[in-house]
Amino acid sequence: MVICDRCGTRMPAVRATIEAKIGRAYRGLDLTLDCFPEDDVPDDPNAAIRAIGSMKPGDVAIIFTPDDTHFSIASAAIAAGLHVLVAKPIVKSLQEHKQLVALAKKHNVLLAVEYHKRFDPIYSDARNRARQLGPFSYYYSYMAQPKQQLDTFRCAGSCLHVGHILGCEDGVLGCTCLVQLHGAAQAAARH
Repeated sequence: MVICDRCGTRMPAVRATIEAKIGRAYRGLDLTLDCFPEDDVPDDPNAAIRAIGSMKPGDVAIIFTPDDTHFSIASAAIAAGLHVLVAKPIVKSLQEHKQLVALAKKHNVLLAVEYHKRFDPIYSDARNRARQLGPFSYYYSYMAQPKQQLDTFRCAGSCLHVGHILGCEDGVLGCTCLVQLHGAAQAAARH
């Protein structure tokens, strides 16, 4: 796997989390990681592009980064012949969306958007209960996160709206990532 975060100094913690959450549950699974940037690099805004360059056509890029980086990273991954899964929102404009779709068709790769939490049982239950209440005339929502969770996104800069992505990264690795999966071309061919 290739894993990427703007902040390389988080990579030791990412590897430890992967070992704790995945390695112990799935003994024998190869968890070898090529990390971008290196552990001693505090901030590398081009790490994703370097990570994509280390991948081969047919691999999969899973992109959950700040919203305004989705288009450039997904475009680079598609142009490199990678299948791409992007966390919502896939891009910030209809024009960018159409460009990504055209690029994916041109390079004959899969492009998809991931809606985290959409099918979690607690959300399905809440949706079903809300439907029984009838039409809404007023709705209020509040989301609270521990400060340490907000610090996770420090390297993303001012472009990041934390409320859009919390819940996706924090339960997985605690960082913005680009992940490569080997053998994706064979899986795509079967579907």
